[in-house]
Amino acid sequence: GSSSISRLSVPVCPPPPKLARMASGFGEEDERLLVCIGDGEEVSVKLPEYASHSELLAAILSRARRPRRLQFARFPGGAPLFNSVLRHLAVAEGHGARVAGEGELELVDTSALSIPPLGQETLGDYFEAAALLQSPRLAADLARSGACRELSSRQALQLFERVVALTGADRGEIESRALVDGEPLFQGLSASSAACRPSEALDEGLAAAVAALCARLDPRDFRLGPALARGSARASLEVLRSYREKYEDATTTMDGSKRSSATASVLGANSVASSARGERGAQRIEWTEHQFALHVLRAHLEDGVKAAKVAGTARPAPKAVDAALTGAESDDDGGEECGADGSGSDVFHSGLSPDADIAESVCDEAPDALLVKLAGLVVHLSSTSIPPVLAALSIRALLLARKEDRADALFQAMFTQSPKLRAMVVSGEVPVAFLRGVVRHRCASVVLRRMLAEYEAAPLEDVCELLEHFLLAEFAEEEHSHAVIVQHALMRDLVLWARSGGARGGARTGARALGGRSKGDAADVEGACAGASRAADGGSSCSRSPRDVQRLRRAGALKHHDMTCRGERLFEMAFVPHDGLLPRPSDNASAADSGFVSDPSCPWDSGALDLLLLRRAPASEDSLQLVRRVLIRSMRLRGLEEDTREMALLWPLGRWPFCRDPALIGEAFRLLSDAWRRLAALPGLGDLAGPRPAHAGRDQGSRRVAEELLIKLFADLEVWRLPPKALLTPWVPGQVLVSHVASHCAKLEERQFALMEETRHNLEEITRLQAVVAGLASRLEVTNARSQQCMQRQTDVNETLRRLR
Repeated sequence: GSSSISRLSVPVCPPPPKLARMASGFGEEDERLLVCIGDGEEVSVKLPEYASHSELLAAILSRARRPRRLQFARFPGGAPLFNSVLRHLAVAEGHGARVAGEGELELVDTSALSIPPLGQETLGDYFEAAALLQSPRLAADLARSGACRELSSRQALQLFERVVALTGADRGEIESRALVDGEPLFQGLSASSAACRPSEALDEGLAAAVAALCARLDPRDFRLGPALARGSARASLEVLRSYREKYEDATTTMDGSKRSSATASVLGANSVASSARGERGAQRIEWTEHQFALHVLRAHLEDGVKAAKVAGTARPAPKAVDAALTGAESDDDGGEECGADGSGSDVFHSGLSPDADIAESVCDEAPDALLVKLAGLVVHLSSTSIPPVLAALSIRALLLARKEDRADALFQAMFTQSPKLRAMVVSGEVPVAFLRGVVRHRCASVVLRRMLAEYEAAPLEDVCELLEHFLLAEFAEEEHSHAVIVQHALMRDLVLWARSGGARGGARTGARALGGRSKGDAADVEGACAGASRAADGGSSCSRSPRDVQRLRRAGALKHHDMTCRGERLFEMAFVPHDGLLPRPSDNASAADSGFVSDPSCPWDSGALDLLLLRRAPASEDSLQLVRRVLIRSMRLRGLEEDTREMALLWPLGRWPFCRDPALIGEAFRLLSDAWRRLAALPGLGDLAGPRPAHAGRDQGSRRVAEELLIKLFADLEVWRLPPKALLTPWVPGQVLVSHVASHCAKLEERQFALMEETRHNLEEITRLQAVVAGLASRLEVTNARSQQCMQRQTDVNETLRRLR
């Protein structure tokens, strides 16, 4: 039982700042305070002698106006007990805690507590006196007294509940029983004064008393319930620690009849258990460890947030994601495991009402200091029964207490059940790295998409991390990520924004922002270098060396290069799901001359995406079909039938020799035919030389080279797949038609030869089968003759038998 006591330090209430200088301003008479107890008992107290061990007296001594009288409406034990406490505090400096060995603290000399004598009956009054005088030293000494260690389990239980209630008593409630010169104690002091704030030393002293009383309880008497949940957070945490240790010992040293901490019951349900409250045999409500911690945590959170609002220290609510952004919708009602009301959580299936949870406003406004103080209670909660919003706040508390491993474990257990927790990941209150443990859930993709929706407002480094380490890595192989993120319209914007190098408005400009941005960045770098040099040289006009400027230029170019590379990887993921980033067929109105019209929303038409990016398209048949559609559309809209060289550079991207679609082959054939017609319309038959006519198009250089390039492009198409009517045009090179006819004839000859060979084999097989049939017919005739002979013999035998009868 002493292990619970030995881990607690013995607190000593330090005197207030500048207490010695403040006390020196009082005279001999001014240092004394007349303490009136009840109606007629009075005690004269010299304040400086006791202020170091009583926060109440220290607060009186720190008042600017000289106090004269302290009135207690009721004091346990009256003036005799008050005098005994003063005598004990007078000699408290000589009774410091000393370790006697094996972790046990030496008993404290409490001989000064003689009237009334300190014993099992008066120990509760002395503890109440320690709470009234706010003396952490007295509380700790009582916990280490012989009277406390001699308590039986039944006696300790009654005192235990009384001390726990003292730890949870509001400081104003205790001090309402004390008036200084007829006024409240804190009148004239600001709310932020040190005397007005709760004392951690007093809390530690009473926690030491709670630990000492827990050590005296038997497991059968130690039952968690509402009576023990009224204490402070520090005392409640000590109750839970002692409860866990007590039952861990009981399960290993006692027989199976003892109750275990694994007993489960519903919060608020009356579990009948034999009580240890004297001889009354009353029934008590018994809670599990989780229910007790849940009740205490919720109560202290609500009270702490109310106090923080009054004091103006409440935490400002985090900024919500703009719902108007593309991809910012939560989609909580779109998946069976992301119920917006948390109905998938076991806490609602176990009979616990939703009222047991805290409001989201409490979660948002809880100060960090309050959460650090309550973080120890989270360890005693069950992850299968914790309410959703409280689970989110518990994870934040664990993170503030630097318990990342426990926070991650609770995050994985509650991620799909708590919409508030998912919102906290989006707002940055929970590390995004925790998503690695829940990547298998669809909700994780929704959270990641909502974070990516703020790509323009978020720091560039954060967006790069989300893309590089999550979307392109952890989530790349998940099917729900493809449905939630890749197929979403946000992916199209991300591709364009990344191709712009992360420029503001890059989702509209795309690759067009790279040209102007690179120049601007170079100017910014040079300006920054010059400004830094002038600041370093005391305002001189000299600049950095060209080497430094070049280094910074390369750093900026490298940043843009990395971003554009990520854009290429995003393009590779989004190309097929977004139909090649082409406009919808309904938006693609046909024109009489080309069959295509420019669409400003199409990134290929606006120049936001360059055609060379098609090299990063996946090497699948569906992807290649889209690549060919993009090429034909872009070549038509850009008039590349007039620029054979440019067409020849882009043509291999379509991998036309592998195309088997007659419709696409027909589109490409008509495009090349138009190019051949424009080339054939040029004057002369030799190389282009001299002044170019207006109708010469954009072809530069040799006409023969252009014709050779076009014939090669025609050769990539399987024109034999086209109907004969499509070939009836004069704007096709004769070589192509001759090659097509020759190839077609060769194939026909091959087919004819194959048919002749097949016919010869068939005739040989027929001859062989005829020989087999002839052999079988001769055998059949022999068999018929033998059958007739047998039938004749049978007839003769039958006739002979008939005659013999």
